Amino acid sequence: MKKLISIILVLFLALILSFTPACQKAIPAETASEEEVAEVITEAEETTAAEDTAVPETSAVETTEEGEETIATEATEEVEPTPEALLMASKIGNFEDMEKLIGQGVDVNTKDGYGLTPLIYAASEGYTEIVELLIDNGADVNERGNSVRTALVWAAGFGHIKIMKSLIDNGADVNARYIDGEIEGKTALYAAAFFGQIEALELLINSGADVNNQTNQGGTALMYALNKGETEAAEVLINNGTDVNLKYDNGTTALMLAEAYGFTEIVDLLREKGATE
Repeated sequence: MKKLISIILVLFLALILSFTPACQKAIPAETASEEEVAEVITEAEETTAAEDTAVPETSAVETTEEGEETIATEATEEVEPTPEALLMASKIGNFEDMEKLIGQGVDVNTKDGYGLTPLIYAASEGYTEIVELLIDNGADVNERGNSVRTALVWAAGFGHIKIMKSLIDNGADVNARYIDGEIEGKTALYAAAFFGQIEALELLINSGADVNNQTNQGGTALMYALNKGETEAAEVLINNGTDVNLKYDNGTTALMLAEAYGFTEIVDLLREKGATE
């Protein structure tokens, strides 16, 4: 009996020692296809294990003078001032660590292995305060690195309007073109149109985005919206001066697409605006 118990304890200890935390999910490389025309965002890294660059926190309940209870957080150790730490803080939205690291001189334009910067991560995740902090400390709003897309493109795809405004107000190029596989010349407008981000679309147009921009294959933001079935986005583009007779290199027009997909209201609107084929 004692021998059996000993065996069970050994097996139990072996099971505990063999346990390892879940690995973080890495951001995939840029592999957008034609069908994923304006895929503008890859997921930020997620982690279920403690990170070397993350500051563990403990929480405690504090009572304000008004008698309200609030949760206070206190770092249990200092984060090292490294580029990796700044990137991690931007991914998880840790504003306090961002302030500390920038104050310690970490380069706000540092890039990870995918060419992504803290600004791109914060813009894609919707961390408005962090975006503003980075911009105030010299982040390049038009940086794209290996990722090929600027922070504005990523924000447009998610419809982060406040962040888009901050980027545009601080010099982001609304017509910045990028290469996506074999497709060259897409802009933030394509991202907003493809994902049906109407407010983002209108903001870009009002900020000077070229509604008649064409890729190296002839595609316009209007055509991309129709291919995705985003008819409201298509309507916005048509009503804001898009040339309805522009063609893909193979001769396909917006009217042909609308007819093929059965978007009768769009067909009528295109004809009203002068579409002939």
